[in-house]
Amino acid sequence: MKLGVKTGLGKAAAALCAALCCTFAADALAQSNHQMRQMERREERQQERREARRDFRDSRWSEMREARERSYEGRMDDSAQTNQGNAEPPRRNGRMTADERRDLRRQINEAGQQVYSLPPKR
Repeated sequence: MKLGVKTGLGKAAAALCAALCCTFAADALAQSNHQMRQMERREERQQERREARRDFRDSRWSEMREARERSYEGRMDDSAQTNQGNAEPPRRNGRMTADERRDLRRQINEAGQQVYSLPPKR
C-alpha cells in the first residue's frame, strides 16, 4: 500500500503533520511570549524598587538639608541676638579674628612645650 500525497490517507497524514507542526509552533510562541511578559514584569518591579529607593533617599537628603538649614537659621538668629548686645560687628562663620588666631597659636605652642618638656620615660 502506497501512502503518497495523492491518496486520501496521504493527504490526511500530511494535514495531520501540518496541524501538529502548527500546534507545536504556536505552543512554543505562546511560551516565549509568556516568558517575555514575565521578564518585563520582573524588570518593571525592579525599576519600581529602584525608583522607590531613590525617592526615599532623595526625601531623606532633603529632610536632612532642611534640618541643617533650620539649625543654621537658628544659629544665625542666636548670633544676631548676641551681637546686638555686643559692640563688635557680626562676622562670617568659620573665620577667626587676628586676636583669636594669635591666642590659639600661643595656646598650641604652650601645649607643645609642656608635652616635649617632659623627660622621655625609659
